[in-house]
Amino acid sequence: MNDNVIVSNANDFYKFFVEECKFESEKAGMYIRYYVSPQYGEGFIEQIKFPNGLELCITDVYLKKSIGFEYNLINPPYEINYMIDGNLFHNEMEAKDMNISSGNISVYFRKKMSGLFKIIKDRRVRYITIIADERFIEESLLNEEYHKGLSKFKRSNRAIELTKPHKPRAELKAIFNQMVSCDFSNVGKLMYLQSKSIEALCYVWEKEITMLENQENTLFIDKDALESIELARQLIEDNMVEPFTIKELAKQVHMNEYKLKKGFKQLYNTTIFGYLRHIRMVKAKELLEQRDMNIGQVSCAVGYTNASHFSKNFKEYYGENPKIFRFGA
Repeated sequence: MNDNVIVSNANDFYKFFVEECKFESEKAGMYIRYYVSPQYGEGFIEQIKFPNGLELCITDVYLKKSIGFEYNLINPPYEINYMIDGNLFHNEMEAKDMNISSGNISVYFRKKMSGLFKIIKDRRVRYITIIADERFIEESLLNEEYHKGLSKFKRSNRAIELTKPHKPRAELKAIFNQMVSCDFSNVGKLMYLQSKSIEALCYVWEKEITMLENQENTLFIDKDALESIELARQLIEDNMVEPFTIKELAKQVHMNEYKLKKGFKQLYNTTIFGYLRHIRMVKAKELLEQRDMNIGQVSCAVGYTNASHFSKNFKEYYGENPKIFRFGA
């Protein structure tokens, strides 16, 4: 643990590993790979710096000594962390104690952040970090109103809430899984990872920031109800193979059925069953693209007991049956 080290710039994150932890590094084009020093364990941190202010970092380490440092950042870059395996510990001044565990994301879009960062020893830790610096944001925002809205958001409670670890929606999780399973090489891999990084940033911007901000301004749903409806959404995703009935779901989140159905439709612009069908189709598409399962197995994996019914729903959703889709994937 390096308690005496304070990181005050996002770029100092890598400098810390080289100077304090004695990681070796090698550079090739856009890639910089940092190798864990034997005294700390094994593994690597791979940094890909795209030319437009976008950065992707893939960490895969197994430490025999925990590594940590304090950080104090002013106007840090827009950042998304997705945990594949293991967990990271943050103690952030406003978001408080955070443990980012497998399958969770944390979104940093704040005016300032300070706290403690720690990679835990004696476990494999794998995570993806997507970073968009100020140049990328400036080029993406088209007018002054967007800049004003962004500045307001970065100071809001919503920005703090997004910092706290939470489960990503099915579509966003699928994007990260596609990045992990990418088998392209050379330029093709770079282009693919860059496009997926931008897709993830856009999705979080649209679904987690812009849309929720607009919804909070228009919906008459109190904070407790919002949390219950969000919990209901997570339960639907976690149990899509054997889903709850609406009555069971309402009981799980401590709401009556009418308020749950009405609030869910207002918040997500679809019914509970419509959302269940949606996440099943997203997962089915992901499994078909991997080509590890046949149609019947994919059908079962997303909660359908009848492969014909699954194929019918898939065709209605994507415009072609799953067999043809997998052939062209």
